[in-house]
Amino acid sequence: MKNILKWGIFLLAILSTSTYIYTIKEMSNRNYSTSENMIYRGFLCLFIGIVVSKVKGYKIIPQNKKTQIIRFFSSGFASYFYTTSFTFLNASTIALLGRLDIAFLLILVALFSNQNENKKSSLQFWLSVWTIIIVSFVTFSGNIHNEKSLGYFYAFTSIILIALGYVFMKNSAGKENIIVLSNVFSLSNLIFGLSLFFINGEKLNFDLKDSWIFVLYAISQFGIYLLSIQLYKWYNVERARLPYVVATFVIYFLEVVLAKREFDLTQFIFLLIITGMLITIIINPKIIETKSNFLDKT
Repeated sequence: MKNILKWGIFLLAILSTSTYIYTIKEMSNRNYSTSENMIYRGFLCLFIGIVVSKVKGYKIIPQNKKTQIIRFFSSGFASYFYTTSFTFLNASTIALLGRLDIAFLLILVALFSNQNENKKSSLQFWLSVWTIIIVSFVTFSGNIHNEKSLGYFYAFTSIILIALGYVFMKNSAGKENIIVLSNVFSLSNLIFGLSLFFINGEKLNFDLKDSWIFVLYAISQFGIYLLSIQLYKWYNVERARLPYVVATFVIYFLEVVLAKREFDLTQFIFLLIITGMLITIIINPKIIETKSNFLDKT
């Protein structure tokens, strides 16, 4: 029964992630600016979080305020860079680059662990390093999609910040409820989006016909947080990211089918190779666990 539950959550995580990324790209395609994108997403998700907290009786004040303040700023900057990258890159490209968060995360753990020499000699560590090198070389040499290089800068910057965010997310999973975790991210989107909006002196744009996109986004974001908390309880932080790696393929075919994107065999093979490397990193047996590690100190 538990295996069925795990498979169900695994599939729902794939669906939620695919919807989440595709809706952000769709907002960009409909000419919503980065600030508008962040404002609408943040407001709607925060509203849903507050309503659910009232109905279910969840507390909305975090127990560990310091950790959530750090998450607020890291999430805000990560969301800005991540959202802006959709202006330059395809959704499947961002989904693929986004999964490098696993590689960055494992490198961070290896560098800051009390057993860092053992971890730095592990297969996971070196696979992570080579995966980042290969993807960086191919993307910056302009051989993947002929997309704008500035988009890769935004994407890679967001990946590093997101990887740091997972460390705090993992640490918070057993201490904070789903509403607190989701609301901190939503509030950071709203505040950072409003700040960017006023700095740029923009005019707010909204088409009622696009409401379904924002609703889908809000539901998928809430779903990601709900499912991630459960995955973090079952698995270590990198293995919990496995459904999100698989979602990269779903997003690619969504673009081919819904956005009428031309199927590129070379691109697909590259996607397959990198995904295979990431899955190998995730399922590779870990070295002996220690009582104190990098995640425990956050």
